Amino acid sequence: MSTDLKITQQETENRQLKVTIVVPEERVEKALRAEVRKLGKRINVPGFRPGKAPFHLVVQRYGRDALMEGIIDEMGQGILVEALDQIDIQPFAVPVLEEAETTPLTYHIVIPLAPEVDPGDYRQLRVPLNEIDEEAVQQAVQEQIEDLRGQNKTWQPVERPIAYGDLVTASLKITVNDEVVLENDDWDFIPDESDYTMAPDFDAAFIDMQIGESKTFSTDIPEDANSAWAGSNATFEIEVKGIKGQELPALDDAFAQEASPYGNYEEMLAGISEAVREKLQHDEEHAHHQRVLDALREQATLNFPPVLVDEKIDFLVQQQEGFYKAYGIESTQQLLTLLNKTEEQYRAELAPQAREEVEIELSYDKIAALEQFEISDYELHKFLEDALQDDSEKLAELSEALDKDPRYRAYIELLIKRGRAGDLVAAIAKGEEVPAPGEHPVLTAPLIEDEEAVQDEDVAADESEATSEQPESTEEEVTLEVADND
Repeated sequence: MSTDLKITQQETENRQLKVTIVVPEERVEKALRAEVRKLGKRINVPGFRPGKAPFHLVVQRYGRDALMEGIIDEMGQGILVEALDQIDIQPFAVPVLEEAETTPLTYHIVIPLAPEVDPGDYRQLRVPLNEIDEEAVQQAVQEQIEDLRGQNKTWQPVERPIAYGDLVTASLKITVNDEVVLENDDWDFIPDESDYTMAPDFDAAFIDMQIGESKTFSTDIPEDANSAWAGSNATFEIEVKGIKGQELPALDDAFAQEASPYGNYEEMLAGISEAVREKLQHDEEHAHHQRVLDALREQATLNFPPVLVDEKIDFLVQQQEGFYKAYGIESTQQLLTLLNKTEEQYRAELAPQAREEVEIELSYDKIAALEQFEISDYELHKFLEDALQDDSEKLAELSEALDKDPRYRAYIELLIKRGRAGDLVAAIAKGEEVPAPGEHPVLTAPLIEDEEAVQDEDVAADESEATSEQPESTEEEVTLEVADND
């Protein structure tokens, strides 16, 4: 379709097309006259009845630019559609109006283009999974055992001077600015060299004191101390009345039975060792996953419009808002107030994470296309069932949307393909054998005979256990966003 619009275009390095559209004066004049007619009786020109003044006098009185403001947005959508048809471009996201000039009427529009993605030779990607360090296992086991001993310690009176970690009973009198602010004749506390009580000098003053010994001293309480008298100079009068030291339980069966669900110390040691190995293995799997993502991003070549990062930041903001609601913070604005941050600062902090997630998602999407994953109707519904197994009402609602809304169906399919791509890359990175592109199995519903067999097994298992226990729209529209240049 031919057009009388004057269109120039220039692609930028970040997959954006800058388009300049100049509208012929004849079309502008026609639109202005229509605007004047639409305003009708609201226009008042001396010497003429409302709505009857000549067009040129209306323009002269109110100014062409002022009248143009009323038609810029109104004409913009139609002009955009016409320009896109002429240059044969399909926007990847909503075009943005950066600026509009009135003489001549000119639209400066930025059109996001589809990303260019090359994930590199991902089938040759190798990121080894580190073996669990047995020394680290043993160290973690000993730390857990010592922690259990600490939790089951007892306090026994000792006949020696006070040491850090003892349980001290003392009389205490605190004076601040010549006023007694605290007086307690039976005060218990544990002096700590690193996590001091009120001030480092306070805890240190008790060290090497004996029962019956008294002392008076002054010290400054630090500004950041967790004390009502932080930042003040205080005088302390103390007298030691009792000293108890920690007595840790022996590493025997009695300790194992008291501190754990195990019957003896050997079983407890084995159980803790197994749990530690599982945790370290899980931690390594998580770290390996991140190393794989880093390696994939490093070798991929990506060129995409900034709008993808902006949209991902929007998603992360909403995600954080949902998370903080559990803690009584009802909105992002309330969170920003508590954090003493502006929205711009908050979004800037989320930008690196958003960019990383966009790069991974684009790489996964390309890999899924190259691998030719096929997603069955059964897999689509199973995805929802697994995600919403505890919410039958929501499951029914989204299952219906899955069957009726092609866009929602495409979205769920996209999520499944991304998950498959991630699993495939992780397996490749570990050196595992994987199917060739186009040969990946399609998940299908189990045969009825298989389902009945599984159900029979479940029923038999239940009976055995019971016996043993017996005493949105599908049409797409081209719209135009106005850039916020404030």
